[in-house]
Amino acid sequence: MSLSAFSSLKSTALAIHPLIPVAHFESTEQALALVDVLLLAEFKMIEVTLRADNSLQVMEAIARQRPEICLAAGTVLSVKQLQQVQEAGAQYALSPGISSELLIAAKQQKFALIPGVATPSDIMLGLAHGYVDFKFFPAETLGGVASLKALSAPFPQARFCPTGGIDLQNFMEYLALPMVACVGMSQLLPDALRGVDQRSALAAHLRQFTHLLRAVHDC
Repeated sequence: MSLSAFSSLKSTALAIHPLIPVAHFESTEQALALVDVLLLAEFKMIEVTLRADNSLQVMEAIARQRPEICLAAGTVLSVKQLQQVQEAGAQYALSPGISSELLIAAKQQKFALIPGVATPSDIMLGLAHGYVDFKFFPAETLGGVASLKALSAPFPQARFCPTGGIDLQNFMEYLALPMVACVGMSQLLPDALRGVDQRSALAAHLRQFTHLLRAVHDC
């Protein structure tokens, strides 16, 4: 696979939907039910993080039973985990940081990886390996929109998926930046709205985000 083809593959990952819910789940049943709410709200991608013991099982269930949603694996830290999430059915992987080992392994496996960056050196490492799409994490802790503007200025070819501390009040500020393709948000599936009796409230919560997106698109 050429570097240009590999970059296009990852660019497609970032272009699927501008808002990516980031979550881990108590059970596969909860995961499938919440994915159904996301699909009804026209969300097309979810990032399931490797922060729970059942994360691989959840990914397998989503990949098998809800193939209409694009499944990404988050918090991928090692080459072993990269292989595990691919085998579980994930279509993409995101890492909170960057390492040569992960970058090389993903290319060898022809598996789309969006590595995390926080410094110019991180971006330079990714670019040297042919990557152009990066996760900016933790976005708000690193200085938010202003820091992302400054960080990306020397790298016009780079595109970003900022994640970390982004919510209803600030997500549009990130999406307004030309170098931002999408944002990852745990606030799309807040713990308080995950109960069985909270499905309608969760749907209304998600509509707040999509209404803002549509308002800008229609302008």
